[in-house]
Amino acid sequence: MNSSYPFPKWDENIKTSKPVMELYGDGELTIDADEISLTIGVITEGPDVKTASAENARRSTQVLNALLNLGIPSNQIETLVYTIQPIYAYENGQSIFKGFRVEHLFRVIINDVQSAGNVYDAAIRNGANFARDISFDVSNPKAFYLKALTIAYQDGIRKAVTLAQQMGVRLNPVPVKVVELKEREIAPLYKTQMLQAAGPTPIQQQKVAINAQMKIWFCYS
Repeated sequence: MNSSYPFPKWDENIKTSKPVMELYGDGELTIDADEISLTIGVITEGPDVKTASAENARRSTQVLNALLNLGIPSNQIETLVYTIQPIYAYENGQSIFKGFRVEHLFRVIINDVQSAGNVYDAAIRNGANFARDISFDVSNPKAFYLKALTIAYQDGIRKAVTLAQQMGVRLNPVPVKVVELKEREIAPLYKTQMLQAAGPTPIQQQKVAINAQMKIWFCYS
């Protein structure tokens, strides 16, 4: 048993005359990401709403067209944030109005991780000046999660066999109950930065870990 888990409690729903051991099985699958999510956008400022909004709309349209010209499907580009906020500066203890800030951010899904750098570069050339939340994922997570679930089940069986051997008892390898505990988990990489046109943007391919966990009950005699 893993001491990091809470101490197991007897499950009254299990009806058996034999003693039962309760174990946790853990499964982890590490694979190369084949999908990347980027948040790219335009932040502009101006003395009034009209000026700041017009400049933001012009540059945002250029960024959007550049992304579409790269072959990214329109259903993989969505507006994530659009805000207009006043800008104030504090001078000599007073709040002084300076203008308005307009922020328009797009969430972009890219199926080719290797092309992410080209997407950044194209966005920069066409007016993008802000990026955040780079996250790596897999396009078919359910299939990999099922494999992680199988690994978790095998882990639970190995623990049960080991304990049975140490206890000197006979284990029934068929569980009397199995409960899935953890939904699919993927460990993403996040990064936030102001973008600058200073050469190619290197984005290295990342691995993602898909985890599964279950609780298993075994009878022994």
